[in-house]
Amino acid sequence: MKYKVLFILLILINGCKSLSKSELRDFTIKDSYYQSWYLNENEKGFEISIVLKNIKPNIHFQSLVFRGVELAISIKKGNDSIILSANHTLGLSKLKQTFKINKGENRIIYKLNNVEKTCIIKNLSKRKTIYY
Repeated sequence: MKYKVLFILLILINGCKSLSKSELRDFTIKDSYYQSWYLNENEKGFEISIVLKNIKPNIHFQSLVFRGVELAISIKKGNDSIILSANHTLGLSKLKQTFKINKGENRIIYKLNNVEKTCIIKNLSKRKTIYY
């Protein structure tokens, strides 16, 4: 009897998970990566790029959270996708930057119909460091 109840609960939980994933699909992450850059000892940092497609109307992207830092984004529109980019400087950089601490997983913060939502960024790959 215990096994039957456990089996039924597992089916219900898995069914709910797959249903909620399809309902929450506001866009698709096609590619996601970050890349360190280095100009000199004081001017270094990294850039995060997220390529999105199948974007629902009325989405307004707000920011990216990467390694516990919430960063302002720039948006580049392509033919059937957009690229969200954020740059973060490290060290004693002269570049002015706006960011705030925001603990938690790497994620995109956006609004859909004026309701704030987040999307966790999985499979964020590291690309080769750029030296200027």
